[in-house]
Amino acid sequence: MGGVNSDCLIKIEHHTFNPTSDCLSLSESPFALKTNTTLVLLCSGYSGIQKNNTQEMKQEGVNSNCLNQTSQILGWWRRFSRLLGK
Repeated sequence: MGGVNSDCLIKIEHHTFNPTSDCLSLSESPFALKTNTTLVLLCSGYSGIQKNNTQEMKQEGVNSNCLNQTSQILGWWRRFSRLLGK
């Protein structure tokens, strides 16, 4: 798998598991857990994101920045899904 498929997966992984100052909790959310599980199941050789359980992250409410980031990631998932269907 290469090209656009790889680009979609790299964007999905990076933006889901690398917290930003605008959205610190996304990488700890159920959405991220499902994303990690999906990537492990669908991508051979992908070992998943290993979380450091001793790292404590500030809990935040759902804000518009997190919603925007999640919406963008879902768009990449839709694009990736369409490319797999071809």
